[in-house]
Amino acid sequence: MAARIKHTLKLLDKGPDVAALQRALAAARLSIAEDERRQSRFGLSTRQALTQFQTQANLRATGLLDAATADALNRVLVPPGGGVLALPESHRPFPR
Repeated sequence: MAARIKHTLKLLDKGPDVAALQRALAAARLSIAEDERRQSRFGLSTRQALTQFQTQANLRATGLLDAATADALNRVLVPPGGGVLALPESHRPFPR
């Protein structure tokens, strides 16, 4: 089932949804600039990390957070059958 997200996240967006995206990318061992993380801002390094994740996940590398990318990020955070990165449902950045 695809992840449910309220909207596509893109360059220059700000707020808690961007912060959740950045935490998910960090969990996937991708780097985000400190100033972008502090401001919960979707800047160039967030877009670069997201594009890199999309490429690694064999997704269309748009640099936008869409439903397919959110679903793939959730699979990284909570692999089938649990695993080291498993988070409680309430802490998952993108609810299913």
